[in-house]
Amino acid sequence: MLGLVVMLGLGCSSEGDEPSSLRIRDSTGAGFDWVCHAEGCEVEAVEGSPPLPACAPGLMPAFLGNPGRFFMVRGTCVMGDGADELVDERILACDLDDDCPETFEGDAYECRAGLCQSADHETYPPEAVPSWAEIFRLCRAESDWYSPLEMGLFDQVDAACPEGREEACQEVPAECAQP
Repeated sequence: MLGLVVMLGLGCSSEGDEPSSLRIRDSTGAGFDWVCHAEGCEVEAVEGSPPLPACAPGLMPAFLGNPGRFFMVRGTCVMGDGADELVDERILACDLDDDCPETFEGDAYECRAGLCQSADHETYPPEAVPSWAEIFRLCRAESDWYSPLEMGLFDQVDAACPEGREEACQEVPAECAQP
C-alpha cells in the first residue's frame, strides 16, 4: 500500500495549479514526500518509508503531517469521520531550513539541532525545555517505527519532568535527541 495518503489542511508553497513536492525524512532516516497543491498538502510514502500501520477493520492506515513545536510524521489509523488514532510518530530531521515543510496557515519550520522545529519563537521559545510529550518524542526519535517502548522510558521522561506531565520539565535526558 505504498503511497496511500490523506489530505491535510497543511501546505507548502505551491504556485497556481502545479503541485510542489518536498522530500522529507524523519529522525530514523525514513523518507517521505510532502506534496502540496491548491487544496493542501499530504504525506506520501516513498521507497524506504516505513510500512503503513496495521489498523483494525474499517480503519484506513495513513501517514499524516503533525505540526507543533516539532514537525512530525504520524503513522495513524483514520476513522470514517476523519478522526485518527495515533499508532506511532517521528520528528522530521533536517540539515537546512529548506528541508522542513511549512503549514498551509503559514507556520514556518526551521532546522535547529538537526530537527524541524517551529520558527514561532514566541509560542515555542528555543531556550524553553520541551514538555513531557515532546521529551517522550525526542527519546523515541531514533527508535524504529512501531517498535516496542524501551524499558524504563516513562521513568526516564518522568524524571526529567518531576512536577508532572502537565508542568514544565527541567531538562531533556542526555541519551535523547537534543532540541
